[in-house]
Amino acid sequence: MQAPLPAELQGQIGQRLREAYIELINEPVPDRFVVLLQKLKQREEQSKEDGRDEK
Repeated sequence: MQAPLPAELQGQIGQRLREAYIELINEPVPDRFVVLLQKLKQREEQSKEDGRDEK
């Protein structure tokens, strides 16, 4: 069984993970995902207009 990491090291790792996460969530959504989401929304709207929405 491994000994726990020192609190200072745990804090440093936590800080680096928070920084990486913040950087990741601030990245723009790739264009191909935006296009796919738009297509999905259009299909859902068309389905509702056609009365085929089963929800």
